[in-house]
Amino acid sequence: MVDFLYWLIAISLIGWLAFPICFYIFGKATDRGYSFSKVVGMLLWGYLYWTGNSWGIFTNNRAGVISAILFLGAVSFLFTRKAGFSSLWGWVKGHKNLLFAYELVFVIAFLGWAIVRAANPEISGTEKPMELAFINAIARSPAFPPNDPWLSGYAISYYYFGYLITAAMMQLTGTISGTAFNLAISLTFGLTAAGSWGIMVNLLARKNEDTQQPAAAEKNLKRIMRIALLAPVFLLILGNAEGFLEMLHARGLFWDANLTVSRFWQWLDIQDLTNPPALPLSWNPGRLGGTWWWRGSRVLQDYTVSGQSREIIDEFPFFSYLLADLHPHVLAMPAVLLAIYSAFCVFLHSFDLPDSRNRLLTVFTSPNSWFLAFTTGSLIFLNTWDFPVYFGLITLAYIIPVIHKKGWKSESLRDFLTFAIPFGVLCIFLYLPFLAGLSSQAGGFLPSLVFRTRAIHFMVMFFPLLVPTAIYILIDINQWGNLKRWLVIFLYGLITAIVLSLVGLAIPAAAANLPRWLPALGNNALQNLLGIFGAADSQELISASLGEFITNPWLIILLVAISAALVILIFTKHESEDAIHTNQSYADQFIWLVMLTAILLALVPEFFYLRDQFGWRMNTIFKFYFQVWILLAIASAYAAGNILFFKRGLGKSFLVGAVMIAIGTGLVYPIFAIKDKTNSFRNIEWSMDGNYFYEVTNPQDDQAIKFLGTLPYGTVAEAIGGSYSGYGRVSRLSGYPTVLGWPGHELQWRGGSAEIGSRESDLRLLYETDSWETARWVLDQYQIDYVFLGALERNTYQVNEEKFTRNLTIVFKNDEAVIYSYAG
Repeated sequence: MVDFLYWLIAISLIGWLAFPICFYIFGKATDRGYSFSKVVGMLLWGYLYWTGNSWGIFTNNRAGVISAILFLGAVSFLFTRKAGFSSLWGWVKGHKNLLFAYELVFVIAFLGWAIVRAANPEISGTEKPMELAFINAIARSPAFPPNDPWLSGYAISYYYFGYLITAAMMQLTGTISGTAFNLAISLTFGLTAAGSWGIMVNLLARKNEDTQQPAAAEKNLKRIMRIALLAPVFLLILGNAEGFLEMLHARGLFWDANLTVSRFWQWLDIQDLTNPPALPLSWNPGRLGGTWWWRGSRVLQDYTVSGQSREIIDEFPFFSYLLADLHPHVLAMPAVLLAIYSAFCVFLHSFDLPDSRNRLLTVFTSPNSWFLAFTTGSLIFLNTWDFPVYFGLITLAYIIPVIHKKGWKSESLRDFLTFAIPFGVLCIFLYLPFLAGLSSQAGGFLPSLVFRTRAIHFMVMFFPLLVPTAIYILIDINQWGNLKRWLVIFLYGLITAIVLSLVGLAIPAAAANLPRWLPALGNNALQNLLGIFGAADSQELISASLGEFITNPWLIILLVAISAALVILIFTKHESEDAIHTNQSYADQFIWLVMLTAILLALVPEFFYLRDQFGWRMNTIFKFYFQVWILLAIASAYAAGNILFFKRGLGKSFLVGAVMIAIGTGLVYPIFAIKDKTNSFRNIEWSMDGNYFYEVTNPQDDQAIKFLGTLPYGTVAEAIGGSYSGYGRVSRLSGYPTVLGWPGHELQWRGGSAEIGSRESDLRLLYETDSWETARWVLDQYQIDYVFLGALERNTYQVNEEKFTRNLTIVFKNDEAVIYSYAG
């Protein structure tokens, strides 16, 4: 665990260097931005390192990493002078309990997940090999932009900021890549836990300030810090209700006496739960050889017109951390929470931005404007999908208080535009070098048509989060008079009817014009679309779409109704302007906005989805629902905290009981899943090195690859194979680029095959031809420096090795692997 201590010291140093910046920017927040100082520090440090290497100021090594930290220190010194050292230090001394509580949450979460990873550290399966390849490639690239490890001659075309920061931490601390991988996901877990706790503290402190007398408000801060622990629980620990259903299924509930027929499980229609339970019956889920927990991320299902099932990904944070794919949607979570935190500060107008009348003139000289654009824009670089969501949240957080103050007037619109446009321009400007080199598989949007989410599947997915939020919405509505309550009900029906009518008209209208607008999607677009939806012709597709819409409208009705309620809650003022008497707070209104954003995100895939190489809603649901979980988790934690902390009266016990049932249901999944994934922590040998598994199972290859890492940087030829496999292992472990790694993933990252060309067939030719001239042509074509020949190459190709031994230099050889060097 020495490496853990190195990382803890490094992140603490970076956090304290960034705290003066946060103290100045978030000077009116309860914690003065301390809860996100580590996140801000990592983003600034990573950005300085990236730009410094891109401009040739730094070198891509430990010296460059330390130089970036020194630059961060210089920026920190400037902000310390602006904020005033005595003011900053005085605040720190006066809030030791708050700072200690934050650090305790962070260290426990960081260490706790490091222990989980040490019990199952292997970097194998799913997309872990890809992520390790990025980290090693960035660490070994001579210059930036870093080389693509799986497509020699090209830079990485993916959102790689999180991998860059991981590589920088690896170089700073001297950690090997296998350990850095597992420490990175553990650190992200810790930063996310502590950041969500910090958001909750600020929300509850504001609610406390708005609704309590000053003396009571100060006294309640310690209690608030304890209740704020609900945020990391709801966000990171709870799972969906699929785990609870797995437990019932394993016990044989809702089956007939012979365990052969079950109307309930057939109606529920969650993959594999329709099969009879395994014997002997037990409360312990154990089907699928201990990998039942994977199905928690596959609750939703889409069906084509012909009845074929389409796999849908619906990950949630606990599953993602347990799976331990170091994917951008996970690495971006601390920055996502920073965006939510910033949105709250903007909502309170405690985030000092230039006055709207002079904003276009002064925005480029305002440190707050640049900071907000830098932190929010970092999502472009971390996980591009997230940026529009939180850009939208922050702009809405700005304009809603303006509308409350000025009304729905042209002046409000002007305020909105003079905030949103410069904000967006700065976000893009700061990350323009990255965007300029980014390709994408995204090809516009397609109508969802027959692909609809069943309401019961949505409830299973989000049940632990929906219960507290629904209760809190009803509590707030119940505070209104009878007239307003009936008005809300009327508006529910009116808005739902309008939306459903528009959709009902739009779907057949769009479908009827399929032949007219589909050619814009490319040749044979109509046939491609019919293939996606499994329809014989456009008329069958139209009929099936209308039928699905009529028979399965319940989720849309539910989400539209909730949206209507939230809009009313956001824009309705209580009869009394005294918050202490109404129990209303700005924190409540912000949480309504967070909830509304989540519900609107959940609505989008019911109408449209992003066109990609998969062809259906798999990735759109994945990306959108993950953000829905984050937003609803913050909202539900706040709702549960209010029910526990602020709610009074005879009904409190009932409400608390409902919240406890929701939490208990959500805890079933993590309790059983972590037990199975870690083998109940009974592993004989614990390790943080995720590459140790490969070293043990492939010792000859591993020895050769480690030796390759000592040779001068160059391009490697190795066997090419499919995604989610052992191919690409030389480039993955060495950081040296290979001619082609996983072709399917490169197609996704590049949005096409133009860059890939004939690489796969050319590499086969290189290994199999008996002609040295042909082999030399391939070597020269792709500027190959090393030819790796191991067991995988011999199993993949009919290798003709004689041409290599006669014309190339053997630089390494053991019982199974040979490395040839080509001088060119």
